[in-house]
Amino acid sequence: MNRRFTIIGFTEAELGFVLAAAFAAIGVSYSTNAAAVARKRTSADSAYVAERAAHDSVARAMQALRDSLRKKSNLTPLCSERGESWQPVADLTVTGGNSYRTQGQTIGFDELRSLLAAPIATSARLRCKFRVIVHATPGVDAPEHSLAVARLKTLFYVDERQR
Repeated sequence: MNRRFTIIGFTEAELGFVLAAAFAAIGVSYSTNAAAVARKRTSADSAYVAERAAHDSVARAMQALRDSLRKKSNLTPLCSERGESWQPVADLTVTGGNSYRTQGQTIGFDELRSLLAAPIATSARLRCKFRVIVHATPGVDAPEHSLAVARLKTLFYVDERQR
């Protein structure tokens, strides 16, 4: 009598095949999951490293910008900051687009440059600007006054005052 044993409806041989297939599926599943986890970990690590590098780069750029703004000024300093007198070098009244009155005489811009040659040379040597006081004159229109003041601003800091 040849009797076959069955377990849950399977013969011993069938049960062996089912168990072998189950173990093979678990093994394949574990190896692909381990590879996927390793890939995800590597991807997450590289993403973190890339984000950290970008953050550090931005932080360095912002610090460099703060340092450059703190250390530099785009204005020419006053000559008083270089040890010269705080007093203005001239008191001028604008009488036209290219004419100024100082010390009772009316002169043009070129004559004014000759009159103030010493302070202009000092400011060029020290890389600074002296101050001048400028007054408006009734009857001189705004464009002419602005033109005269703009010429002065090429050499001096202009302190405009009312009379």
